[in-house]
Amino acid sequence: MKSDALAVNLADTRVDVQIDTRYSVLQEIMADYFGLLKRLEIFLKELSHPYKNWEFIIKEARAFALNYFHLLQPHPRGPKAAGIYVEIFLKAITELDAPGIKSDAVDNLLHFMEHIISESNDRLIDFMPVINQTMDRISEYDHDKFSLFIRSFYQPARLGRLILNTPESLNPDNAPINRLLYRFYKFSFDYWLTQSDPFSWIVREANLLDHTILSPNWFDGISHDHIRELKKELTAILETNDMRSGEFTAEILKLPGYKEIINRFQELPRILTQGITDKNIGRRVKLLFLLYIMNVPGLSMIHEETLREINRSLAWL
Repeated sequence: MKSDALAVNLADTRVDVQIDTRYSVLQEIMADYFGLLKRLEIFLKELSHPYKNWEFIIKEARAFALNYFHLLQPHPRGPKAAGIYVEIFLKAITELDAPGIKSDAVDNLLHFMEHIISESNDRLIDFMPVINQTMDRISEYDHDKFSLFIRSFYQPARLGRLILNTPESLNPDNAPINRLLYRFYKFSFDYWLTQSDPFSWIVREANLLDHTILSPNWFDGISHDHIRELKKELTAILETNDMRSGEFTAEILKLPGYKEIINRFQELPRILTQGITDKNIGRRVKLLFLLYIMNVPGLSMIHEETLREINRSLAWL
């Protein structure tokens, strides 16, 4: 028998849900596809429910936005429908406290934006206002929300490359993507400078009698000196290029993004073992650097592989 508390809870959450009229454009686009329309209505009722299942909503929003974009693309109200899917992802990012769902919403939003640019074809000019408005909103997020975009699998730099290859007639103003990219690169460089300089750290922690067995050149791309030089290049791009121009986009995309820097961290343990002549010392220095990686939150996307490598190194030692 159900408990009284459960019965009260079920009564409180039992709602006769009516689909919000703002979503009627999605129903209109799917009107000729009976099976899809029924599934869409289940999704829209959940979206209109006062007690939303956001995990279900994000999953279904991704499916409809990506799998059926070919129905939005030719439809006169397709850009409005695309804007609704964007709003769903943005709402999850802005309002939820669940980190996993927020990260999924970020990934799906960036992926959807890439998909729009790639698949809109001759109608891209109609969809670009949605893309540009979304990029401006992302650029204005606070530190914590913006960091989700920095660490996303779908990096903002990928959007930049897609837009850079778009005919100017379809996208005459690159200011929204350039503002996003500028903050993306500045955020990334500032973050790495808040962490311990990897070369100085390994020299100190390894406690080697002969520090010359470590080459500073091995740390090119991740040392604080190198990151500071990248920040100078970023500032020069801002000062010497028109924010609206494709030239700004092209120049800023030459800089290494967040993932490229992470890839360099991931390569360094192998470089250390190959570069240090004494293999015993090499393996110990490698293990120390693996521990450094595990201590940097911004390297979380390679922590799992790093843990496996630590276990292998400990077994050898």
